[in-house]
Amino acid sequence: MRQMIMNTPIVSNQFLIKQLPKATAFINKEFKVVLASDKWAEDFGFQGKDYIGKSIYELFGSTSKKWSNNLLACFDGKFPESEIEVYPDNSSKERWFEWTNIPWYDEQENIIGAIVQTEDVTDRVKNELRVEKLEFLQKETGEHGKIGNWEYQKSKDKFTCCEMIRRILEVDDDFEINIDNSVNFYKTGYSRNTISMAIYSANQKKLLGTKNCRSLPPKAMKSG
Repeated sequence: MRQMIMNTPIVSNQFLIKQLPKATAFINKEFKVVLASDKWAEDFGFQGKDYIGKSIYELFGSTSKKWSNNLLACFDGKFPESEIEVYPDNSSKERWFEWTNIPWYDEQENIIGAIVQTEDVTDRVKNELRVEKLEFLQKETGEHGKIGNWEYQKSKDKFTCCEMIRRILEVDDDFEINIDNSVNFYKTGYSRNTISMAIYSANQKKLLGTKNCRSLPPKAMKSG
């Protein structure tokens, strides 16, 4: 990738850069914006403003130390990892952007700055945070309520369960639980019939996939 970028001549036509579909900015070693796509200006509310020639510190007010260090790394010819940072928009709502920074070379392969590309990943971050919150609540509920959760993916014939399920069933971590023997842990009679019918019904209705299914409480399990 580095060799490809180094051998790529600088695009001097500002009009072409303005039309880039991805939010892109060319920043020189003085941290000033030399060129930028319209998408970049739109994402950060710079449309209609004179942002060319201004430093990122003027435009953003304050920047994270991590981003500044990544730009400095680019000036040294390094390729830092992408970073995700939060940025408040004009309505003060938080938006999350993934920043990718790479060195900017001239035609003589001298580093003259950094090329910065950003992508709005707000929805992705919010979904990840939502999943983390649900997993935390699920774990807390399981710990305090002694309720476990297991999951069966029919397409992969894969059975997974939380630690609480293993505690309830009193099995070791290396014990392989599957959709068949899991039913045998329930008491013969009402409890086992109930879970068997639930699995059958979910299977017939194609609901038994990646959906989590709560186990019955310990009293429904076999004793001893």
